[in-house]
Amino acid sequence: MENRAPKEKTVILIAAYNEEKDIAGVVSGSKKYAGHILVVDDGSEDGTLKEAAEAGATVIRHQRRQGKGAAIKSGLQYIIKNFGDFEVVITLDGDGQHCPADIKKILSARASNKSGLLIGARNYGRMPFGRRFWNGFISFLISRIIGQKIGDSQSGFRLLGRRLALILAESSGRDDYCIESEIIFLAIKNKIKMAETGVGTVYKKKFSLKTLRKDLIRSGQIFIFVIRRSFDFYPRFKLFLKIILTGLFFISFPHLILTDLLQLLKNSSTILDRCIP
Repeated sequence: MENRAPKEKTVILIAAYNEEKDIAGVVSGSKKYAGHILVVDDGSEDGTLKEAAEAGATVIRHQRRQGKGAAIKSGLQYIIKNFGDFEVVITLDGDGQHCPADIKKILSARASNKSGLLIGARNYGRMPFGRRFWNGFISFLISRIIGQKIGDSQSGFRLLGRRLALILAESSGRDDYCIESEIIFLAIKNKIKMAETGVGTVYKKKFSLKTLRKDLIRSGQIFIFVIRRSFDFYPRFKLFLKIILTGLFFISFPHLILTDLLQLLKNSSTILDRCIP
């Protein structure tokens, strides 16, 4: 018999922003796996709150959009205060990208490996190329930093054990999409066991230049965040970068001064030529 967390001590946490078309289906599909379903409406401008509440979820709302990370932290703080005897929290997106039926896979995998963080790894073959490339690159980078292979570091479909949920709720880290990476670093820092299991993924949004631009900006932010966090694991790497940047500055400084001086002399010569008949 599997040693799972009891249903009444399992909480589903869904961060949602303008997801009125899909949120009810996500809530309804998740009900049989958890004792509580909490939706955090991150300042939506549509009927997300109404649809989630009518589907049977407890809903809390940000008056303005604060970011996915902030929504997850608000949700965890609410869970700790109101569902204090919880054992695990499962996060998934409100846009229907994650299949609620895969919650069973997440719970079964956790029962067998006792991990405090279990990530639902998506099938990259079904992912749009741009997102597949960046997610793969970021996952590779994080894997190298922490010394453990992570196939899908950016998946929002994951299980948090009680200890990690308590740590994350009080974290002063990022409030945006960097939260997925932040959770991994927090788990490693606090020596919390981490694992992955495969889950399905449904992509409904069609490609557009607008979505491409958003993905590129998000990927750039995550990349910078991961590099900065790598300094906590490799202080010498931070020192190395400082030395390199300092060296580049001192190498470039004389060149810049000389270039400006030559330009000044050239301008002065031009002015003199105009003034002297």
